[in-house]
Amino acid sequence: DAVLLVHSLLLRKMAPHRRNILHVTYHVKIDTVLDLAQLGLAAREGTTLAARDLYRPEGASDAAFDAAAGTLTIKGLPPHRIHLVGVRATDRASVAKATAQFAALGSSLPPELPPTVLDGGLVTPQTAYAAPGQTPEIQASAGIRVAAWRLPDRVLLAVINAGDGPRDAVLRVDLDKLGITPRLPWQEFVGVRQLHAELNAPAPTLDFYGRTLSLRAIPPRGGRVVSIRRH
Repeated sequence: DAVLLVHSLLLRKMAPHRRNILHVTYHVKIDTVLDLAQLGLAAREGTTLAARDLYRPEGASDAAFDAAAGTLTIKGLPPHRIHLVGVRATDRASVAKATAQFAALGSSLPPELPPTVLDGGLVTPQTAYAAPGQTPEIQASAGIRVAAWRLPDRVLLAVINAGDGPRDAVLRVDLDKLGITPRLPWQEFVGVRQLHAELNAPAPTLDFYGRTLSLRAIPPRGGRVVSIRRH
């Protein structure tokens, strides 16, 4: 996947007299031609190319992506602002399979994979799925069910409160067996990100040395989606 950073510059026009300075502000239109092959995003049979705004400043339009032409268009980008756009290639068969696995978990999880899951490259033909109770590397506290989608350097977790009242989830995570422990000291690190949760849900916390992942106050029959990744 690729993340594109688009930056606009403020254009300034100075009047003949030094005391009269006129700032002319332009909201620009930007057309970008992407070499998708060089980015590793060349169209292949069974894949879908898509773009999504990761950060859009006020006043700018949504990014328009033409996968066939390889062009990305942004209108109305204000001066000195940054617009972040992610372009991803997803395998349709893998997405369909993961969507069915996700929907089968029930609870308050959405019936389809959140876009943030696809943005993170977490669903590929190489992704290995383990239903709740089938991942010995992850031990959950009482009343918590955990499904996992694994790749060599990352894992996606659906953490579900199976009870009738709010519950904290404490997961014992064997990062070594999952292959997520950093291999290059001071060059790699482990990050945790909440990809789907109810409104105002507390952020998850990872105790790297204690090998525990904590999610506080999951609602009854509720679920959250979290990724752990070696960067």
